[in-house]
Amino acid sequence: MRSTHILIALTIIGIFSTCETEIDITADGDNLPVVYGLLDPSASEQIFLINRTFLGNINALEIVTEEDSMLYEEVTGALEWYNANGTLVGSAPLQDTILQDKDLDGIFYAPTAKAYYIDSEDIWNNWPDMNDSQYFDYVYRLNVTADGKSITSETQMASTYGNGSGAIEQPIPGINSGIQLVQTFNPDGSTYNSNFRVVWNAGTNDVRNAIKQKIDVRFNYTEVYTDGSSAEKSVTFPIVTKDIDFPGQEVDEARNGSIFFERIANAIEAAGTPDDLRYRAIGTFDFILTVAGEDLTTYLNIGDNQVTAVGQSRPTFSNINEGEGIGIFSTRDIYVREKPLYTDGNENDLREMVDGQYTRELCFCDPTGESTEYTCADSNNWCQ
Repeated sequence: MRSTHILIALTIIGIFSTCETEIDITADGDNLPVVYGLLDPSASEQIFLINRTFLGNINALEIVTEEDSMLYEEVTGALEWYNANGTLVGSAPLQDTILQDKDLDGIFYAPTAKAYYIDSEDIWNNWPDMNDSQYFDYVYRLNVTADGKSITSETQMASTYGNGSGAIEQPIPGINSGIQLVQTFNPDGSTYNSNFRVVWNAGTNDVRNAIKQKIDVRFNYTEVYTDGSSAEKSVTFPIVTKDIDFPGQEVDEARNGSIFFERIANAIEAAGTPDDLRYRAIGTFDFILTVAGEDLTTYLNIGDNQVTAVGQSRPTFSNINEGEGIGIFSTRDIYVREKPLYTDGNENDLREMVDGQYTRELCFCDPTGESTEYTCADSNNWCQ
């Protein structure tokens, strides 16, 4: 179960930590369900967190470390989907599960956390064609009852599927073409591609039901150590974030190729180099398009640049439509395009990664064997 499927409800602290002095915080009082869930067609499970507000006579930071203080005894719920005519097409019940390996350094209870989920197959198996636009016109309604308190919220499903090859137009599909970040290599200072373009169609045909859209770049590499062991590593950084103004908008952004090498170098240098590192084998670049539905966009924008510390207020947003509760139920989708750093016949990007001004001290080499000069098989390209 991927951690990226999970939206932890950290904002409960900011929402509920400020009280009027007249309130008896030890009273039994009412509590509210707090529901967080994102429908994600790229995920194998749809995850929902259903917690409750809490009152007590101890510090709030102590309360949230106790699982019982955050959970309802009885939770039932289901996801229903309706077509454009308002006809119920299908439904799937929520099932409970325990999320494992939760970060021990977080504020809330760990290392396990109770959550609720729906297998994506219970939804997708009802769809004969995932690229049929009518299914993204469906309305998805979440109904939850927690210890007798009922709430309802709705969303549509975001999609980055496009015409079958994904919504990203540039870099172009395929592993037979590199990304061409360097025009002319020079170890003392290369001439970089100042017009490296990232293009995607943010409109109804390629990206559906999404407002906030961004592309991150993930550079994958492998650290190989002197004892023969290895570890998969990656560096991820953002390059474009846009809120789409109208359907059909094309996003076309240019970036200087140098920023890729700068950001990779900065991240790896900050992490430090192991004493027993032999070399770092160059992997691929992933261009990751992530899109957020309208309500999720609103939630994220309201939270931008706001104080989230305990005891201080921040704006909040809830799209719970009916019943007693607050939270966010929306949608996102993720599309990944994999590209090699270089291809045979154009080694400028490879030369830059191995011997360029930003990354030459990081012991990169080519594990594919396509480059005889920079191959990982040559010990001259090793750190030690």
